Amino acid sequence: MGARRSQLLRRNLISYGISLIFAFIISIAGFAREAPIWVSTLSFGLLMPTAGAVFALITSRVRIQNFLLTVLFNGLVLSLSFGGAFAIAVYLTIFASLAGDGKQGEAWHVFDAINGSPAFLSSMFAALGLATLYSAVSQVSRKLGPGILWNWITGKYHQPREETRFFMFLDMKDSTTLAERLGNLKFSALVRDCFSDITDPCVATGAEVSHYIGDEVVISWKIKRGRTNANCIRFFFSIQSLLLKRRLFYERKYGILPQFKAGLHFGKVVTTEVGDLKSEIVFHGDVMNTTARIQGLCGPLGHDLLVSSEAVEQIGANSEFVFESLGHQHLKGREATVEVCSVSER
Repeated sequence: MGARRSQLLRRNLISYGISLIFAFIISIAGFAREAPIWVSTLSFGLLMPTAGAVFALITSRVRIQNFLLTVLFNGLVLSLSFGGAFAIAVYLTIFASLAGDGKQGEAWHVFDAINGSPAFLSSMFAALGLATLYSAVSQVSRKLGPGILWNWITGKYHQPREETRFFMFLDMKDSTTLAERLGNLKFSALVRDCFSDITDPCVATGAEVSHYIGDEVVISWKIKRGRTNANCIRFFFSIQSLLLKRRLFYERKYGILPQFKAGLHFGKVVTTEVGDLKSEIVFHGDVMNTTARIQGLCGPLGHDLLVSSEAVEQIGANSEFVFESLGHQHLKGREATVEVCSVSER
């Protein structure tokens, strides 16, 4: 949960900055002319980010399987969190405004009159509607993956575009044996739990999930994100560490500790949107095939993670990982050989 907490902190800092600006505007506009500006600023500036933290905490703890119910629940929690914070900030501002004249005892009556006004009630219903809309868009974006919805809306990949990325094919080891041993339903649940657990490493390393193929997932990084702190390598070892921490959970539920093997490569691909009935943003190019073939060498070469020399060159020297060349390997479907390296932690 560390990566999610860091992401939440960043969002709250942004929310705090926006709230400060919002509070200044309210104060200057004369929302409460007699109230000190710092009261309004402090009230909105602290309470609104707190509402965001409360919303994130509640929605992260409550898991609802039904998509529609999730949208409605998150919309309701969002509107109540921010609505409650806004109401408290308004009351404090009114109280401070009347305190200068010694009329602070009337603050509640003024606040109650505002709450009962048609304009305020209409605003609350509008806020609930906007919160539900935000929740729906957020859930759709979460299902599609970070940035995908925005790319679709803007039509970024309507025409093919050439990009340079790191790619990793991550595959569960001994999946056929596990499927026979656990049965289809239980094996499917195992894959679901594993892919759910890789969320934190994805967020922490800036990884983007391209697509799932059975028990295999295709991950990509833009150049800067993948190269920074060797994120594209760190991702794999983060998964191994996380699974070890969750060892008891997996052994109690499935009787095994799942393990993964992966191949990493670097190069240019063509990114484009395909399909009308079911639209999807996909990657085309030799890099994808080569990455899959490199991952296929993990078993024969006896390593869980194999990296092409092109990827190693882009990552550069790193004090945390050791790269050992395994020589040039012949890959199925390719005439040219590819130099492959194993990776280990120091």
